[in-house]
Amino acid sequence: AADVEIATGSSITNIANAATGNVSFGGIVDLQGRGLIIAANGISFGGGANSVRSTISAGQGTLALRGGFAGTTIGLGTGAGTLSISSTSLAALQDGVAALIVVGGNASTGGLDVTGTITADGSVAVRDALLVQNTAGQIILASGSTLTGEQTDATISITGPDIRTGGIIQTRGGAVTLTGPVTLTSALATIDTTAVGPTATGGNITFSSTVNGLAAGSNGLTLHGGTGGTVQFGGTVGAGTRVGALTVQDALNVNASSISASLVSITQTASAAASTFSGALNTDAAGGISLTGFDFDLDGGVTTTNGGNLTIASSAGGLVRIRNSAASVNGNFHKSGDGTTELGTNITAAGTGGISFAGGATTLTATPGPVELTVTSADAPVTINTTVDGATAAANDFRITAANGIVTLGQDVGGTTRLRDFLISASGQISSSGVILSLIHIL
Repeated sequence: AADVEIATGSSITNIANAATGNVSFGGIVDLQGRGLIIAANGISFGGGANSVRSTISAGQGTLALRGGFAGTTIGLGTGAGTLSISSTSLAALQDGVAALIVVGGNASTGGLDVTGTITADGSVAVRDALLVQNTAGQIILASGSTLTGEQTDATISITGPDIRTGGIIQTRGGAVTLTGPVTLTSALATIDTTAVGPTATGGNITFSSTVNGLAAGSNGLTLHGGTGGTVQFGGTVGAGTRVGALTVQDALNVNASSISASLVSITQTASAAASTFSGALNTDAAGGISLTGFDFDLDGGVTTTNGGNLTIASSAGGLVRIRNSAASVNGNFHKSGDGTTELGTNITAAGTGGISFAGGATTLTATPGPVELTVTSADAPVTINTTVDGATAAANDFRITAANGIVTLGQDVGGTTRLRDFLISASGQISSSGVILSLIHIL
């Protein structure tokens, strides 16, 4: 196909297909909010920064950029592709040129189901909402690259059957959505909805499907949802190939099913925030699991290996739930803060620091149970500096096994709601503030 050159002042509504040819814009182009589909093997905007605009009906319509054929590969920034869309061309797109910029697309968003690989590399920035989409092939955000949504309405969406990211996605509070299976390809993959501005409130981060590493335990992910953004994992994390360090640096809420990672660190940033894990949390590095915030639902179970700790800090008004599936901790278990705890299953810890509860109140929810706290290191302690009560009077059983370790009950057990049965099996020292129950055994 022949090249198409468009001079300043031309009236444009649609370029359906220039096939293997190139489309170049020589000056200022005004879309007037009507949108535009460009299909070619070369697209360039030569009028300089902000030269492609909508002076009428700004922020309306869709600007779609794709190759001349379904399988045409596309490169963003310095990414490889038959169709190369440079950072300079993207800088020509003024804020408000369209409601949505589509790179690639499907029959609905770009007029064709794009099947070629799309690769973003270097520094890529947009000022309106961006959708990078294909229906076959990979979408790659290369290691060391940066994809930026510069304005508050510049959300970033990536949709495809094989999404691979090792770079940084960052916005000015705009939501980031990855629709399709995701593979992490570096230790530094990051999504940060607070970075531009900066914008402390952040935005939602959503993974619709699975997230896996490329090499077991080597490929990490850091997320910043800010004070207002929810992190949502719609599928398992690391179930196919364990991910490296998974760090939610800040978020309002975190929702996930099972997570298999080298270590997990989650920090909630607002009162009444909640993190819910419907499946198991599993780590295999010494860093273990660190949870800081308010509400944490760990009913799916927890397993750490290689000395990993489980550390939970829940502030006043918060609630920690460990009720349905046991926690097996190869390091130490420590719950702190004034948040309350609902405990309905067993906790086993193998570290020399043992098991400790500090702050808030603890309620045993298993009927009759028992709920068992067990330390397996010879001299590891069990320290409970919270009240411990049953959910129903004289209906809940409690067990502590500590070998030679010291057992400390710093506040009343059964002081508000009497337990049914309490067994302590320990050869070391036992100290208690007070125990009120139907029956106690000390072995």
